[in-house]
Amino acid sequence: MCKFHIALIRPEGSIHSEPFREIAETLQFGLHSIGHAAQIGENTIDATASNLLLGAHLLTPDESHMVPAGSILYNLEQLGGASLCPAYYERPRGARCGTACAISRSGKP
Repeated sequence: MCKFHIALIRPEGSIHSEPFREIAETLQFGLHSIGHAAQIGENTIDATASNLLLGAHLLTPDESHMVPAGSILYNLEQLGGASLCPAYYERPRGARCGTACAISRSGKP
């Protein structure tokens, strides 16, 4: 069994990341259903877990440097969109990145 932390990124005062909550709950349910531990947090990282970030495109360039290597950036934005700053494309270095991530019963992404 693996331990996952699903992090909702929400800048102070922003309501635009609230739709990510339903996706986080779906991920949590799916991970639980195959035997993994999964928790949801807001603007938090768990150093003892594999971190899945929803809304990583909302991080500032300085904040993006705090994302631990091996984190999973769960992309929810259209790549190449005008709303993505150039720093967003630098974030995947050291992270597992994609528009979807399948976690098997063995815990291997």
